[in-house]
Amino acid sequence: MLVASSCEKVGTAPRDRADHSVVMMSTPQMVCKLQDFAVGHDDPPGADDLPRWFCYIPVGPTCRGRQNRSRPSSLPRTKLQSTGKPISMPDTYHETFENGPGGWYAWDSNYAGDKPLEIVDGSAVSRSPWWIDYNHAPPGAGYMHLLFMLDTLGRPTERKTEIAGHNNFVQQGLSTNFVDAELTFRLKGELVLHDAQLVLLCQGVHDGLCSGWLLTGQPITVTDEWTESTLNTRLDADQWTSLDSRHDRTECYGTRPLETVLSDVNTNILLVLFPLDIAPMGPLDGDPHRLRPDVDYPIWRHRLPEGYVAMDEARINFS
Repeated sequence: MLVASSCEKVGTAPRDRADHSVVMMSTPQMVCKLQDFAVGHDDPPGADDLPRWFCYIPVGPTCRGRQNRSRPSSLPRTKLQSTGKPISMPDTYHETFENGPGGWYAWDSNYAGDKPLEIVDGSAVSRSPWWIDYNHAPPGAGYMHLLFMLDTLGRPTERKTEIAGHNNFVQQGLSTNFVDAELTFRLKGELVLHDAQLVLLCQGVHDGLCSGWLLTGQPITVTDEWTESTLNTRLDADQWTSLDSRHDRTECYGTRPLETVLSDVNTNILLVLFPLDIAPMGPLDGDPHRLRPDVDYPIWRHRLPEGYVAMDEARINFS
């Protein structure tokens, strides 16, 4: 079973990363940078042992072939006991990082995929330099850094568990309906933002595309003292910005209605730095948004955010 986490062809190394180890296959497959998932249509080993409320969704070899990953719509706030009777799902998520990352992780690149966060004195730490996520370059919303990520649905692979630990959100069977949810993050750090902002990103796969919405109307302030920031994910379009897609990622990414995505955030939530000021270093032959910064051309990194952010508590109260 192949597990991958990129919208690139597996088995194809970037021109400037010839020394990078990649998974080789006889037939290249297209896989998506949404979350670790298996390429294939068979149930995973042990699927019969999964709780009855767990909805395993097989996926195809392309992003568009990947089916929606939501729980049955008839059970938005319930799960089934072994007797088949519905019971209420938990209304609150609480992570303190006292026992490790709890399912939270960082992102290395389209090629290398996910990577561990630093765990220091009971907090998860994300530190620059950060990879430039160019998957949503114009005509999409723009570029961003991915600091903290948490999958909201799905069975983690062995690799993901090694990187992120046990995902307490998924293990508790928490809702993926984030409409009017209240999210609180306790953070501290030092950031040189260069006009970027730390914001929440919610992503869900609907009708074959991953649609991400940034809560740009409620940016998070980070100081050198522990501070709580509380966000409310209301259905207010003025508070949100759709990520959409760059010109050659439209098989993976796109825009679905805000209500559709917030009602079923079935992929992940992230804290990201957005937008980024991407400045080519020297003359450039071609449209910078059709090329890939830091891959196809060098950039001035002093114009990007620098620093670190530590998180020692994350809470979500569902309405």
